Amino acid sequence: MKRGNQFLLACIKLWGEDNEEAGKVVRELAATAPEDVLYSVARDSTLAPVAYNVLWRRGFLDLLPDPLKERLRTFYHFTASRNSIVFRNLKTFLDGAERRGFPVMLLKGAALIAGGYYPDQGLRFLSDLDVLVKLKDVGEADDLLYELGWNAPTRITLDRQLKSQHHLSIATTPEGIQVEVHFLLSRLPLNLDLDEMWRRARPLQSLSRVAFIPSPEDILIHLAVNTSMHHTDRLLQQHVKFLADLEALIHGNEGSAFDWEYVFGTVARAGIEVAVLHPLALSYKLLDNVKIGDALKNHGALDRINGDFLDRLTDDIREGRQIPEMSWMVARMGEANGFVSRMKVFLRMVFPKWSEMAEVYPGWAQSRWYFLAYLQRLGHLVITFRPKNFSMAYRAGSVLREKPGGRKAPSSDH
Repeated sequence: MKRGNQFLLACIKLWGEDNEEAGKVVRELAATAPEDVLYSVARDSTLAPVAYNVLWRRGFLDLLPDPLKERLRTFYHFTASRNSIVFRNLKTFLDGAERRGFPVMLLKGAALIAGGYYPDQGLRFLSDLDVLVKLKDVGEADDLLYELGWNAPTRITLDRQLKSQHHLSIATTPEGIQVEVHFLLSRLPLNLDLDEMWRRARPLQSLSRVAFIPSPEDILIHLAVNTSMHHTDRLLQQHVKFLADLEALIHGNEGSAFDWEYVFGTVARAGIEVAVLHPLALSYKLLDNVKIGDALKNHGALDRINGDFLDRLTDDIREGRQIPEMSWMVARMGEANGFVSRMKVFLRMVFPKWSEMAEVYPGWAQSRWYFLAYLQRLGHLVITFRPKNFSMAYRAGSVLREKPGGRKAPSSDH
């Protein structure tokens, strides 16, 4: 295992509880690992604030050389400063939403911070601000962005945004914060019940009378889907960040029972078991989280995952590789049943609807030569991924559907 990644994973293990083995690894690497390895962790990872906080709380910070200690502290203060700007912009948006009378749900990192799962704004880097509004309120939200001067560089009609995107066109605030106002959770056709998500949401009166955060179970589902099905250009960072987010979420929810039956039932009905079970199993394998392991075992999930795929993801994370294993393809093809269904899914992924392409390749969106975007995408897939990646994606669904004893699991196609 690369020593920098070993150090980072050990810090994540120490986030919520004492772990003698992880503590030993941190002490040893903090004292003996080459500085360039530890510097690479601080320089390249948005998890540097987590490492800094863990080292400080566990009494390991003084083991670091002063230059590295200062660099970690700088990353922490930078993250806290940037996130304070993000939340100031969020407050501006919430004030406008309150005037117009529509609720706003915080998503992903903003929800984790506002919900207290990360008890300090400096511990979770926010690359942008993600919020969710109800479909009936999208027009009000779009008008509010325009009123605030946060409109996208090219303003397109609301009807076109609804047809081609899963959030309103990305807006940038005067302070440089990108804002995504979602009306769906994914650009993919996921069968998630957003009405149920709103019913389970928790109000955040401390922020605004119209502010909400999802239940911890819905936060987990969204984070898992975001990790395994989006951002294929930075899968390594997404997977490692998910490990830290999951630890914070599980340990930050210890005051109440975690409803695993809701999680497993929801993802089964939505047809995204592969997308959620694999990241959870990966977390259990890398972090030895007993609560996650028990939940997966009780559900029988560990018998219904692609072990080869999980082993390769584990090795890639430990070795710091960019994970060219196409986890997004495994997640999407795994829910198809039979050769014809999987080939249809495969073709939809290689040649998706133009609404997806317009969001992924916005440069072609307004061009009459838009069909060239498909050639660009095909070239990217051929150059980036190996044939065995496609084979693994095809086999993922068979593993998921095979239960112990040879019984077939019910199809979750929708």
